[in-house]
Amino acid sequence: MEFQLLGPFAARHEGRQVLVGSRRQERCLLAVLLLHAGRAVTTDRLIDLLWDDEPPASARATVHTYVGRLRAALRPHGVSVETRHDGYAVEQGPHGIDVQEFAGLVGQAADCADPAERIRLYDQALGLWRGPLLADVADERLRTRLGGTLGELRLSAVERRAETQLALGRHDRVVADLTPLLEEHPTRERLVGAQMTALYRAGRRADALRLYRSTRTTLATELGVEPNGELRTLHERVLRADPRLDRPPGPSTRSGSATSGCRGVRADTPRWSSATPTPGGAGSRCPGRSGCAATPRSPYGPATST
Repeated sequence: MEFQLLGPFAARHEGRQVLVGSRRQERCLLAVLLLHAGRAVTTDRLIDLLWDDEPPASARATVHTYVGRLRAALRPHGVSVETRHDGYAVEQGPHGIDVQEFAGLVGQAADCADPAERIRLYDQALGLWRGPLLADVADERLRTRLGGTLGELRLSAVERRAETQLALGRHDRVVADLTPLLEEHPTRERLVGAQMTALYRAGRRADALRLYRSTRTTLATELGVEPNGELRTLHERVLRADPRLDRPPGPSTRSGSATSGCRGVRADTPRWSSATPTPGGAGSRCPGRSGCAATPRSPYGPATST
């Protein structure tokens, strides 16, 4: 059985859609368990998520009823919902969950030495997103509570793909990919840096400078900060038309990486965890400013010495 959470909730068996849960809250409960597959989610936590701190007196009994219905719907397809202490868990098994597939592909892409293959893996991972997480069963507040780390992983994958594309001279595709994303995330400095570089290499220097000015204004207005050092340096290089900015730095590789180690998702790929910290997210060195994790090499061309 396959479960899709990266967009509207869907469950499929042998390619055919399966109706799981007649109520939105039932599907939402199952989605929460799938996001934590193999780990128990307490009943109190489920109540808190489903009713957003305002549960009815019958909430605990309602959760029990929902779980009973889900068990009946899933059991014929080999998916088990187990009771664990004061909570429930969907057991790991042969069923697929797109969230886990996404995380596995992103992990493989990050470790891949071949830049073209790295881009292919990022494309495959990002292509699993069909819309916002649980688009039809969760509101925006619940989506943020459930998938903040997952959303950060998605943006980090977009950034790393763009930087690899820049290293291969594919600046036109970077411009096309990042333009709509920057409308949603205008303070994401790493995205801005990649887009500025792509615009500059596409012969759109004025647009690159306009983007920097707009970003600086937004950062000051919304966060009360200036652009980070790397973005300021990039701006200065665009201003003086640094000729070395036209040259991709060449894709970087990690020691110990092997091209043969990035051909699809390995069975031993670590599964995604909602508690896993990601660059710029909770647990990072700079949680207040997305995309500010350090990278070993600038994707924006060789720096000039002054």
